[in-house]
Formats: sequence, structure tokens, C-alpha cells
Amino acid sequence: MRTPGILAFLACSFVLGGCGGDETTPTGGGTTTGTPGETANALTIHTGEFEVPAGDSFECFYTDTITDKELSAVSSTAMQGPGGHHVIIYYTDTPRKAQHHTCSNAEMASWHQISGAGNGTSGAEGLIKLPPGLAVKVAAGKQIVVQTHYINTTGATQKVNDSITLNLIDAKDVKAYANYYVVNDDEFEVPAQGKLTSQRTCTVDSDL
Repeated sequence: MRTPGILAFLACSFVLGGCGGDETTPTGGGTTTGTPGETANALTIHTGEFEVPAGDSFECFYTDTITDKELSAVSSTAMQGPGGHHVIIYYTDTPRKAQHHTCSNAEMASWHQISGAGNGTSGAEGLIKLPPGLAVKVAAGKQIVVQTHYINTTGATQKVNDSITLNLIDAKDVKAYANYYVVNDDEFEVPAQGKLTSQRTCTVDSDL
């Protein structure tokens, strides 16, 4: 059985493989609190109530938030219902009408990851936090998109309402802008009641 792990969470591997699902009828894209400008210290996105099917699922929310100024993001925290695994916040270069649907691999290939966090209701902290002075830049005029991941083991559909808060700093406090470089190994299977060691090597072919 394939088991999603922390590497899968951190990565564009969500974008490039494994999210699955076809788009369904749009049902709304959530709401935003806070000011999407560089002087605000937080921006919170609420998905609104939605249904999570039994099993493993990824839901995507195109919000009605378009950045009106450049943002400098450093970390995030998230709140989910039972079975919530993580929430990731992105921006997209190709805006869509505010909507919610099951994620598809193709649409996520053009997204830019800003930050992400595990389910705060289970005591998890933000899993991506940059060192002091570093930030991820989000340009003005970008639509904010949110992806939520659930592993629902109840065997029944459940209703949930997720949120993610993006923590921001003023541009004058940024010493340097950073971005993500991810190495991911998702081509292994752990045998039932067994053990497995998997190792991959990635050679960086240019300076970063």
C-alpha cells in the first residue's frame, strides 16, 4: 500500500503525481479574512463546509482572493476536521471563477506553492517555516488556491470546514526571497506487516 508521507506533503509531487480525481461541478471557493497586502501580518482562507468521501481525497478551492500587492510569506497554520492530513496554499497564473472541486493532476501542474501545514486540531504545527529573514514572494494580481487532503477512515462521508492562515511579513524585513526544492521518492510499496528501506539519489545540476 502506498503511504503518503512528509515528502509527499512538502512537494510538488502533489502536482506531478498521485492526487487523482476529475473535476466536478463547482460548489464555491471559500472565503477570505485579512487584507491581501504586504503590510498585513496574516491572511486566512476558509473553505466553507464541504463533504469528504471515505478514503483518501484531495479537494481544491479557487478562492475569490486576488493579491492586490506583493506578499512576503513565511509560514502557515491550518485547521481541519477529523482525518485531515494537511492544507496547502498556492497561487495560480491562470485564474478561474471561484469554485471547489476534486483536484486533478493537470490543473495543479501550473500552481506555485506558497506554504502548507498539517491539521492543527491534532496538535500539528506548520510544517513549512522559513528561517528569519527569508520569505516566499507572491506577486500582485495572483489568485489564491487551496488544496486540502483527507484520509477518512470512518467508512462514511463526513462534513468538514477547513481553514489555513498564511503568516506574512513586511517586505522591508525580508533579507532574501526563497523557494522550494523538493526531492521525493514515491515509487515504493511497504509489504503488509513488513519492513522496507528505500533510497534515492538526486544530483543537482546547477547552483541554487
